[in-house]
Amino acid sequence: MSENFEAILEAAQRLPADERRQLIEQLIADIKRDDLRPTTKTRGAARRHFGAWDSGDERSADNDRIDRDLAREYDDSLRP
Repeated sequence: MSENFEAILEAAQRLPADERRQLIEQLIADIKRDDLRPTTKTRGAARRHFGAWDSGDERSADNDRIDRDLAREYDDSLRP
């Protein structure tokens, strides 16, 4: 163990039990979040597929149209 790690560990051991528990929970949450974060390799693999599918509709990327389509799907009152 490095000196920094040992110093941190000693300081953490002096904390009251409830604060040690909070520290542990936070560290575990940080590790889980890091484990879920995409790596450079996986981001690159996903980006290779951006724009790979051509719907044949030149307006398929029209944000206003997409918003209207989504609103129609989510709002039953707009259905024909």
